[in-house]
This record gives sequence, structure tokens and C-alpha cells, in this order.
Amino acid sequence: TLMRDALVQAIADGRETDLKKKIKGAKGEALKQRRIDDFNAFKKWLSHKKEYTHIVDGANVAYSGQNHGQGGFQYSQIAAVVRKIELEDPSARIIVLLPTVYTGSVIPNNVQRGGKKMHKGNNERTVAYLSKQDKKVLSDLRKRDRLFAVPVASNDDWYWIYMAVQEDRKKPAVIITNDKMRDHCFKFMDQRPLWRLQSSQVYGFNLNYDPDASQDIEEMAKRCKLIPPLPVSREIQGHSGHWHVPVSDDNSLWFCVKKHND
Repeated sequence: TLMRDALVQAIADGRETDLKKKIKGAKGEALKQRRIDDFNAFKKWLSHKKEYTHIVDGANVAYSGQNHGQGGFQYSQIAAVVRKIELEDPSARIIVLLPTVYTGSVIPNNVQRGGKKMHKGNNERTVAYLSKQDKKVLSDLRKRDRLFAVPVASNDDWYWIYMAVQEDRKKPAVIITNDKMRDHCFKFMDQRPLWRLQSSQVYGFNLNYDPDASQDIEEMAKRCKLIPPLPVSREIQGHSGHWHVPVSDDNSLWFCVKKHND
């Protein structure tokens, strides 16, 4: 409940609270109301859907391993992770969350230098144009009801966290992301429940990225590895009269305390 309340407040406050120039006045209030309305629409949309079991942080997956000169937003990596989930759990209900800006035919490229430029007002951005394969990935996600485009003024991280902690969820969700949840957008909530969410429901991934290997989706899915959280969270655990205390950073060493009966 505390996490959900914090999310609602963060969505209302928005990302501009972390910028040097805050948006104020009527424009700021209008933007705040837009975020609230968008989030309420999202909750309504979600209430009409069968529960999703696997939530994919699409932008995090697509940019994984792409911090190099020819890097870019890779829709094929999203498709490979989705396919990997299918192979491991054929009954999975999968949803990919993407910022709206990555669901059009021209998208920003936040890693490549010297690429094609687009001017908007006084700003210049490096952009990329979707290939036929990219468009097919997006089209397939839409057709299979596996895509949600997060509105422009909101942070996609807030949306996938909400999906994981929504009030009427019947079973814990699996979240696919390598995000360590250390960015400013996670500072709005108490860190303990956030850490527990990360340590129990977040699966990391390794795409074993190799630019010279086959970029066929099936082959990429075979190389992909989903990394589950540790079976026991690194905190004091009580069991059958024993207390187990973690004493190492790698989870391999625990101190066991047994209650002494006189």
C-alpha cells in the first residue's frame, strides 16, 4: 500500500522535479493533471486485462549492450527476451512496457554518436529509423496484446513497478530488467519495500551479445539467459528456532544462531 501511494504521488509530481528548471505555473499544473489522467487511464486499461505474469522493461532490454559507436535501440533484443520467456514458460502472460517515443517509425538514439540528426525547436537529437524487422516486432507485440506504450510525460519505470504491486494481483509478477533501481525516479519511495521487490521478483538477463553472431530471433533467444533472483533474500531469516544472518556480500556465507534451551 505504501509503495502504491508513493507511486501515485511520484507520477503526479513528475520527472521535472529533478531538473534544474522546474515547470511551474499553469503549464506545470496542466502537465501534472495530464500525468494523473494518463495513469488513471492505464489503471482502467489494466483492470480489463487478464493478469500479466511477466513484465518486460522494454527500453532496458533494447539498449542492453549497445553503448558503442554503432549501438542503438534493438527491437530484436526485446523479441529475443519475449521468445525466451515463451520457451521457459509457454503459459506466460507477457507485457512489454515501452515509452511512447519508441513506438513510432522514427525514434531517438541515446547511444550512437554521429548518426542522423533531427531538429526540434532549438534542440538537436540523434535519431534512428525503424527497419522492417523492427516494425514487425512492434506489430507482433500489438497483435498479441503484449505492448503498452507509456505516455510521454511519465516514467516507464513507475508503470512496471505499479503492475508488480497492483492491489488485486493474484500471484507475484516476474519483472525482466537489469535496472538496479538506483536512479532518481526510485528515490520517491521507502527503499526497503523496493529492495524486497527487486530481490524477490526481478529477473536479470544476459543476451550474450555478439555483433558477429546470428541476429535471428530464435538464435538470439537460445543465447539469452534469464537470471532469477536468489532463492533467499539477504536479510535475517528465521526458521525452526534458528536465525540466519548474512555476513557476506555474495550470499555464500551465513551465520546461524540457534536458540539455547535450558
